[in-house]
Amino acid sequence: MPHDTFTQVEEKALFWLDSGTKMVLVVDPGTRTVHVYHDKGNIVVLHDGDSLDAGDVLTGWTMTIGDLFD
Repeated sequence: MPHDTFTQVEEKALFWLDSGTKMVLVVDPGTRTVHVYHDKGNIVVLHDGDSLDAGDVLTGWTMTIGDLFD
């Protein structure tokens, strides 16, 4: 939801992972970052110039983070 705090969004991401989701992306337009959740111990923050590779979740799909915001 647009009014959720980052903590609330993170709680939802962790819930989805616990429910079997393989990857959760949390996009923060304010900081131009994407938080990639694979599991509770594997959270990566990607920045404007980084590339996202969906790995085994969506084989062959990649994108540059900056493309989300341009």
